[in-house]
Amino acid sequence: MTGPVLGFPRGDVRDVAPAPGVLNSTGLPEAWYPADDENEPVGITPTLFFAPSPSPFMTAMFDPSLIVQARLEGSLTLAVNGRTVKVDVAGDNRLAAGAEILLFGPDKHGEGSGVQARLSRLAVVGECAELGGRIMLRTAWARPSGGTFGKGEEDSLSRLAYPADLHLDTHLEVCTPHGTLHATAGVPLAGRAAELDGSGTELRAESDVPLLARDGTTKARLTDVKLVMRDTQVGETAPVNV
Repeated sequence: MTGPVLGFPRGDVRDVAPAPGVLNSTGLPEAWYPADDENEPVGITPTLFFAPSPSPFMTAMFDPSLIVQARLEGSLTLAVNGRTVKVDVAGDNRLAAGAEILLFGPDKHGEGSGVQARLSRLAVVGECAELGGRIMLRTAWARPSGGTFGKGEEDSLSRLAYPADLHLDTHLEVCTPHGTLHATAGVPLAGRAAELDGSGTELRAESDVPLLARDGTTKARLTDVKLVMRDTQVGETAPVNV
């Protein structure tokens, strides 16, 4: 149990505090590997397999008003080594990818009027030769991606007027064959839904955010995200696919 040890993702913290909308959460064990003085793994066999960890593995129980799941398709624009690269991406919610958005009415979040939103899952994949091949854009586990749905003055979900604006402050990561790249700042993702299920909604983010490797070097910049919600499912419960 003595250091150095591995297992804490960039931006994570040792003290885990309940996030808004979480009823209960508990840390799950993780494998601990031997490491050298530079905190690099030595070998592939853990010396202690189940060690307590505040993160990165946790379970959380939410109590949203509604759950929206959607297949996503769209594109990312990256700046890599001075080149602008457009990557077509897609994610199927039936394969535990795509998007899952939790909606909390005023009776659920207890913070006054308005409907709160939480992007609990975002996972889309594509091919980017400049970053080594197959990549995935996903939300960072350690930092919740919250936001709002509607004008912010509704006293219930049923009071939403359409089209309704969806704003999400996302914390993104790009997984590559050579390691995960972490966005250095939140990326505002916004769209306008014509109806509650959000089908056909385009989620757009125009920003210029560096993507850092584990050693702190900038490997790319994320300059644009465009995702369209397709084949949406809405309900008080949602299927879990693996």
